[in-house]
Formats: sequence, C-alpha cells, structure tokens
Amino acid sequence: MKRMILLGLVLIVWMMAGCASYTTQNVPLQFEESKTVGMEKEDISITVFPILTKEDSKKYFDANLPGDNIMAIFVNILNTSPDVVEISAAKLSTLPRQYVLEPLQVEDVYKSSKREYVGKASLWMVLTYFVGAPVSALHTRSVNKDIEIDLQGKALKLGDVKPKTYIHGFLWFKIPDGAIGENKKLPRSELRVIANKNGKAIDFVLPIPEPPPS
Repeated sequence: MKRMILLGLVLIVWMMAGCASYTTQNVPLQFEESKTVGMEKEDISITVFPILTKEDSKKYFDANLPGDNIMAIFVNILNTSPDVVEISAAKLSTLPRQYVLEPLQVEDVYKSSKREYVGKASLWMVLTYFVGAPVSALHTRSVNKDIEIDLQGKALKLGDVKPKTYIHGFLWFKIPDGAIGENKKLPRSELRVIANKNGKAIDFVLPIPEPPPS
C-alpha cells in the first residue's frame, strides 16, 4: 500500500514539476532572406542558414549549442544540371583568427544536446524515497533516444546529388575557444563546400556573419 502511495506521488510530482523533454520543429526549406547566404555556380545552387543565436538553437534543437561553442549550419544543395554532382567536402574557416574546422559527428552534437540523468534522478530519490529515480532515468533515456534520432535525421550526408534534385541537412562545427571573441559569441566565418562535376572541382565559399546584437 505504501509503495502504491509513493508511486502515486511520483506521478503527481512528475506532472507538477515536469521531466526531461525534447521539443523541436522541422527546418523549413524557405527562410527569411536576411538570415540566409546563397551562391550559384554551373547549375549548382547552395543556400545556407547558420544557427547563430540561442533562440534559433532552442527552436531547432531544444538546446543552446552556441553556448557550447557549436555552430550549426543548415545547408541546401540544389543540382539543376543534367549531370550527377558529388559533394566531396565541407569545412569552416573562422575569421579573423583562422581555424579550419571539419564537421562534427552526430555523436559529438548529441553530447551537447542530451538530457542528464544524475540531477533529475537525485531529485526523484529525495522526493520519493528512491521510488521515482528509476522512472525518471527511464524517461530521460527515452527522451535522449528521441534526440539522437532527430539529430541523425537532420544531418547533411555528403555524397552524390542526382540531376534535378537536392540534398539538405545540418553541419555542425565546434568553434575553438581561441576563435571566440571577447563578446563570447560565435565568430564570423566562411563555409567552404567542394562539388565535383564531370571531373572538375567547383569551390563554393559562403560567408557566415557574426550573430546579431542581443
């Protein structure tokens, strides 16, 4: 009987205090023009939307990635030519303190986005005499799985772009502390994308601005 009362208490406190959650929305293919940068060469069009603020990061990832020095860039690559185009590389160069960065793996982005077990489990242990801790841990584990799946689905996969089609998704870059200015914001940078078409390398360099004033 006592155990049932404690379980009931778990559910009541859960509803009142809330638990780990993950809320995002899909990224639309059209953005405010002021937030995007585009370039077109030889029937290949690349448009990028950098996530530079905490607000946009919370909107699309439910996490403050800029706070962890992570820049997320949504990339849309459209191939309007009759030939297959291979996207072979993408790198970010920070300015003016130049670091050349490779994209992060999804696993590394997940580490900054996942929900923590320890704090919530400890709270439930205190509130419910250890009964609620396993419930909280299981719920957090489920939420973290949702986060991992969402990030994997949002990631840009480099490779072939078939004629008259497009690919899109996010690239993430870990900005070194040395590239972060005194304002503690993400730096101005350039995204370089290399496309190969009919044996020819085509270089795209897209400027990424500093975050807007807060």
